Amino acid sequence: MSDLLTRDAGALHRALDSSGDEVQVELSRETAELVSRWIDARARGEEILVSPGKAEVTPTAGRLGRAAG
Repeated sequence: MSDLLTRDAGALHRALDSSGDEVQVELSRETAELVSRWIDARARGEEILVSPGKAEVTPTAGRLGRAAG
């Protein structure tokens, strides 16, 4: 994990530890772009899967948009 991601993860956790419905946090552009892609995917109704960085992930037929069979 890059130093920026480590720093940003800490900032996010500290912000989320506070009370209230909204948080304000400063993120690096790299992290903001990553979070933006996750939010866009979720808004499109896609599942978000997290796996180890060097893991091989093979999508199933359903995730490819085809019927299995």
